[in-house]
Amino acid sequence: MISALAVALIWLPQQPVAPAPGDSMRSFVVETREGAPFTWNPGKVSVVCFCAMWCDTWKDQLPRLSKSESELQGLPVDYLAISVDGRWMDRTPGARYAKLLADRGGAWTTSIGIDRVPYTLVIDASGTIRWSAHGILRSDDVVDQVRQALRPATAGPVYLTFDGVSDEILDVLRTEGVTATFFCPPPLSGPVIDRAIREGHSVESLSSSPAGNATLARAPSSSVIRSRKGTLHLFVDDPFDLSRPGEKELRRRILNNSRPRSVIYLHSEVAQTLAVLPEVIANLRSRGFTFAKLQ
Repeated sequence: MISALAVALIWLPQQPVAPAPGDSMRSFVVETREGAPFTWNPGKVSVVCFCAMWCDTWKDQLPRLSKSESELQGLPVDYLAISVDGRWMDRTPGARYAKLLADRGGAWTTSIGIDRVPYTLVIDASGTIRWSAHGILRSDDVVDQVRQALRPATAGPVYLTFDGVSDEILDVLRTEGVTATFFCPPPLSGPVIDRAIREGHSVESLSSSPAGNATLARAPSSSVIRSRKGTLHLFVDDPFDLSRPGEKELRRRILNNSRPRSVIYLHSEVAQTLAVLPEVIANLRSRGFTFAKLQ
C-alpha cells in the first residue's frame, strides 16, 4: 500500500537541470532594455551570461566579458547579458557589452535550471552548448572556449575511472554497454573484482605503484596515474564527487570538463555518482565520445 507521503513524492515536480555541454539551447524570447522583444535563434556562436546587474559579482564579471569580447572583435560571435529579474543597475558603466537583455520575473531563467548567477554559456552555431560555468570567469578562459566553439566539434575516447568497485556501478555500466577502469586496494581479488574482469573492465591498483598483475596505479585521494614506465600524462576531469556537491552540480562538473582522452575521476561509493552516471554516459555519447579502458 502506497503511503500519502509516497504519493506526494511521486507527484513532486522535478527541478530542471542547469544546461551543460552537449545540451541543445532552444530559441528563446527575452526583452531589450527598452522593453521590446528580442528573439535568440541558433546560427552564430553566442556567449550568454545570466546575471543580476545589481550584484557585486556582475561588477567583477562585466569587465572580464567585455575584455574577451574585444579580443574576439570581428569574429561571428554574439554576446548577450540577461538580467534574471529584469532589474537594471549597471555598476560598471564604463565597460562595453553588446546586448543587455532582461527576463522580467525570471520565469524562463528558472525553467531552464539556472539557479545561480553569474552563469555563462558558450553556444555554438548549431545551438549546442559547448561550455557552461558559474561564478566570475577569467577573460582568457572565455576566449579559449569561444575559439573552440567556432571550430567543428570533435570527439574521441574518454576514460571512466573509479576508486573502488561495486555491483551497483557494474550494473549501470553493463546496462549502458560501457567499460571502465577500477582502482582497487591490493590484493586484486574477490567476487566483485572477478565480476568486473569478467565483464570486460580493467582492474588496477589503488596504491602508490603498480603491484601484482596490475599495470597501473593511482594512490588514494590522488588523481595521478602511474604505469611501470612512469606517469600517464592525460587530462584529468576531477569533479570532486567525494564532496557530494549534489547531483545537478556533479553532472555539470563532469560534463563541463570532459574532453577527448580525458580521465574522468570518480568514486564507486558515492551515491550521487551512481545516480548521475547514466545521464553522463548518454550526454557524452550524444557528443560523439566513446568509452575506453586505460591500458
